[in-house]
Amino acid sequence: MEAKLQERREVLKAFYDEMTDYQLKDGTLDYGNQVGHLIVHRSINNDPAELYRILEKQVRNDLEKNSSLKILDAGCGYGGTSIYLAERFPQHSYRGLTLSPEQVKVGNAAILARNITSVELEIRDYNQFQDRESYDRIIAIESLGHSADMEYTLRQWTKALKLGGHLIIIEDFLSNDASNNDPHIKAWEDAWVNKYMRVKDWVELVKNLGYHILHKEDLFKAYGFPVQSEEVLLQKIEELKKNKMHQGYVGALELEWAYSHGMAEYNFFVLEKRGDPTI
Repeated sequence: MEAKLQERREVLKAFYDEMTDYQLKDGTLDYGNQVGHLIVHRSINNDPAELYRILEKQVRNDLEKNSSLKILDAGCGYGGTSIYLAERFPQHSYRGLTLSPEQVKVGNAAILARNITSVELEIRDYNQFQDRESYDRIIAIESLGHSADMEYTLRQWTKALKLGGHLIIIEDFLSNDASNNDPHIKAWEDAWVNKYMRVKDWVELVKNLGYHILHKEDLFKAYGFPVQSEEVLLQKIEELKKNKMHQGYVGALELEWAYSHGMAEYNFFVLEKRGDPTI
């Protein structure tokens, strides 16, 4: 397993270091006022920060009634999620994990510019925890799919999550009738260095790991994303490949193709750890 994990670490580090370089050059990133510019996930309603507001609406009561929670942002990117929540719920402590030193540089610059003291970013595999390291909440936005072994990662997170703690996942999933063998699904997974589960398999897995589902919502159905015609998508994919753009941009268009054909869901899960794994 360690060799498999190390290979994935190296690939993802290069993937996100390169993506950071692209975004720095095109002016996408903003260290100061625009926290929405610190995202790696998709925009909803053409607003990069909309997903943060959707997250905040769901977790607000929980974060307001509790004090001094330890919150892990697993696969934190530039730390945008932790920064957004820390500015609204500063009584908690936030730790973000990423494999990319370049993302940490950008995130730390943003933290400094915004005078935030409750967020710490760290270069570390989100499968690795110290002895007795534990959290009250673990958040993963579009990062779990990068796992070299999703069940293994979930087991590691489950060990680090306190009993009664919440695991908050926003992730793309394959619809129950989608096939990993579809060429566009495969191209999407390859481009994003991801492997996706079907929704029904995911639900079965988390229940077997001792979780109760507090919230489940398909954000694509709830909010919708702009979906271009197949002809336009295929043309843009070829243009990106021809211009040797970062593979993440190619993957985004392949994903859009999957959504346009009903083969993917963008699900928001809040899970509560209520017991030990049964498998």
